[in-house]
Amino acid sequence: MFYMSKEVGLFIPTHFENIIDGILHLQNHDELYWTVGKSVNKCHEFSFPITGLLYLDKKGDVRCKCKIKDIIPFSKDHYKHICKKPKRWISDWKKNKDKKKRKTTLIITKIESFYYKATKLKNHSSKNFQPSQNCIRIYIPKSAVTNSRI
Repeated sequence: MFYMSKEVGLFIPTHFENIIDGILHLQNHDELYWTVGKSVNKCHEFSFPITGLLYLDKKGDVRCKCKIKDIIPFSKDHYKHICKKPKRWISDWKKNKDKKKRKTTLIITKIESFYYKATKLKNHSSKNFQPSQNCIRIYIPKSAVTNSRI
């Protein structure tokens, strides 16, 4: 049986390249500003830092987890500082400023490998989880919480 904690975290859909860029960025910087297209409100359920689960598997499985220090509104200024974003993300931004919706920035301080079946997750209203292309609130598995308190 898979046990969920009472900790509410985020499920973040992404691509493999973004995870690699993020890991490499964090080797030389304390923080990574990861922007998502959906509004994510800081709610009373969040007690920072929170755990994020990064989805990148075609089966809908989680492949990495991250430590999220804070959630802030998106700002174009975040793309002006190499200490906040990987070079490739800044370059992509300059080429495609108007093509993607950006609403929220997650300040991430650590990314590490972590496998978990996404179908075993519960969303924040305790319903069975359906992988999505949106960043959504979920209950974090106890195994992720225990290992992620960095």
